[in-house]
Amino acid sequence: MLVSSPRHSKMGQECNYWRAATLVRTEKSLKFASSHRFRTIPNSVVADVVEDEAVIINVETGIYYSTEGCGGWIWSNVAAGVPIGAITAALEAASPEFEIEAALDRFLAELIEEKLIETAESGAEEVQSAPQKGAEPKLVIYRDMQDLMALDPPMPILDEQPD
Repeated sequence: MLVSSPRHSKMGQECNYWRAATLVRTEKSLKFASSHRFRTIPNSVVADVVEDEAVIINVETGIYYSTEGCGGWIWSNVAAGVPIGAITAALEAASPEFEIEAALDRFLAELIEEKLIETAESGAEEVQSAPQKGAEPKLVIYRDMQDLMALDPPMPILDEQPD
């Protein structure tokens, strides 16, 4: 299902994160294809991974997040555009004690729903490092500073600095 309306568009182009979120919501049994890739939403999401925990801020909504379990490792690879199949294979090799595909699908669906990631056309081909044997990925949502962040949002770091 492809959603394309003025309400779900940015400058005339459909939002990739909305399209993916719609697929997840309307077809609960849908699994992400092994070749599917994601990326963070440019100029809307800033994140850093510290000691296997990702700290993520959606500067448009003012909501911030952290990850638990192997969520920081998954976030690093998803943000780099690694195909879902490569992430799944690396998790299987680490033999975690949870259902990998179901946990990964839930985690990705939550990232999409929170408008932190969108579909990507390209990215890294292989995972960045081996995952630590860990618990199921979990996204922790902090809405308590949403109003404060809306008043004074953090500025994303620009890739190119003016001369």
